[in-house]
Amino acid sequence: MYTSIIGLLDLLVVLCIILPLYGNPADGTIQSVNLFSFNAVTTIVRIFYWIVFLALIAMGTAELLLSRGEKENGKMPIQKLSLLLSILAILFFAAVKEPYVIALLFLFFLIKLFLIMKQTPMKTA
Repeated sequence: MYTSIIGLLDLLVVLCIILPLYGNPADGTIQSVNLFSFNAVTTIVRIFYWIVFLALIAMGTAELLLSRGEKENGKMPIQKLSLLLSILAILFFAAVKEPYVIALLFLFFLIKLFLIMKQTPMKTA
């Protein structure tokens, strides 16, 4: 069940695409727009935005597909990869100064981290 929830959290990155989280300067003001209307950065940077989001969505899809199976072998590595990708996404959006996206991604990251810690049994010495 935890793997399914973690996969859904990765799929919720779609919110970063459709919600107006990006500041677009227009006529001396800054308008909040979604990623489709965002043009305040270069095309190459916008392509990296899409790559990061699509990678997280692909990771979430893989986690959901794995959660349907009975084998536990492939679940933990994909969850670790998902955490690593989330960290890299947070760092990338911090570098390009997108505070609202960072806040949303960091919230998803904390929930994923909590679920992974809850899923993994604690080892006692």
